[in-house]
Amino acid sequence: MIPMNGLSVAKYIRNTLNDYSSEIIFVTGTNGYERDLFGVRPSGFIPKPVDYNYLSNTLSNVYNRINAEISYFHYSQHGIKKSIRLDDIIYFENMNRKIEVVTNNQTDWFYKKMSTLSEQLSEHPQFIVCHRSFLINSMKVVRKNGSNLIMSDNKVIPISHKKLKSVEKSLLNFL
Repeated sequence: MIPMNGLSVAKYIRNTLNDYSSEIIFVTGTNGYERDLFGVRPSGFIPKPVDYNYLSNTLSNVYNRINAEISYFHYSQHGIKKSIRLDDIIYFENMNRKIEVVTNNQTDWFYKKMSTLSEQLSEHPQFIVCHRSFLINSMKVVRKNGSNLIMSDNKVIPISHKKLKSVEKSLLNFL
């Protein structure tokens, strides 16, 4: 493996793997490049030399925040119950009652009506219907290009003419 420093690894995790849900904590004795570190949205900093109490408190804070924030999408596939972190979901695509769920790391499917799915996710405002066949995670939109959305996996998803204004308004809440 090519030798990398912590900042390079963090940039790889965020930018190459498109992983924005993993927690990154920097342990550093170097001052002066904190601004570079904030570009990868770290969860914490632990100064060197490492103080056990400071380390323990930082890890506890991150652990508590993770447990308070994590929400899962639950579904069933041939009687097998499955769960996916909501933060990992990029979009859902409807294919004649078969719903494909696309995440950062996998694609899976289940049977459900899109309207039922939309209702199930109604308490999570980051999920919006942009087209009768797509329910997207607003947090995974890279950019809007005309009447299309470019998602974090480079999928181009259309916005229906009827939904254009409401989608634009919803996206503004997550900028």
